[in-house]
Amino acid sequence: MKPRLRTDTPESTASSPEARLDRLVSEAVAVVPGCAAALAVVWRAGAAEILVSSHPDLPLVDAVGTGTADWPVRHAWATGAPVEIADTMRPGPWPNFTRLALAAGVRSMLIVPARTDSGALTLELCGLRPGLFEDGEAHALAWGLVRQASAALRADDEADKERATAANLRNALHTRPVIDQAVGVLMHARGCGAREAFEAMSAASQQANVRLVEIARRLVADPAAIDLPGG
Repeated sequence: MKPRLRTDTPESTASSPEARLDRLVSEAVAVVPGCAAALAVVWRAGAAEILVSSHPDLPLVDAVGTGTADWPVRHAWATGAPVEIADTMRPGPWPNFTRLALAAGVRSMLIVPARTDSGALTLELCGLRPGLFEDGEAHALAWGLVRQASAALRADDEADKERATAANLRNALHTRPVIDQAVGVLMHARGCGAREAFEAMSAASQQANVRLVEIARRLVADPAAIDLPGG
């Protein structure tokens, strides 16, 4: 699956993942010494889902999203450990990747991962000279930025879950009266108890692959319109 790239459409709200990552890469370029470009990726189920770059035309953007399992960024999120490439001209464990990086003018890189509730987040810093990220300051700043961003993403995920729960509750409150009414109709028609009536409606819902509330509405409108199990 090709990752979603940053967009500047109105849908990219301040709290959207794309906007969070956009701020992350912008801050990385602004505050980390030697960082000329930055890429941030949200990973889910082992695949790059969202990719944001401070320089979208950087050739490494497509490489990160479609690269093989031995790409250094994949190693970083899989192990939870940072990866530093001091000089892309030197032999190393990722020759195909460093060849691409060197062709793009990148001479050094630092990749820092962080866990999220549903996957991982990686921040990749690109430098134009070798050895730019060997000092502790670059590592500390990168860690701070990616952890702050991952915490914001986790908070956004929790807020989304809470909104979904609230929507489900509102829907349940809205549909419960008609279901109760249908149970009453069925109890009267069959002379059965509430549990038996509800089970018959649930079975009809599963057999017809129709939502329970729709079965209930049909029953209330015309009790003879639906052939219920056990009838």
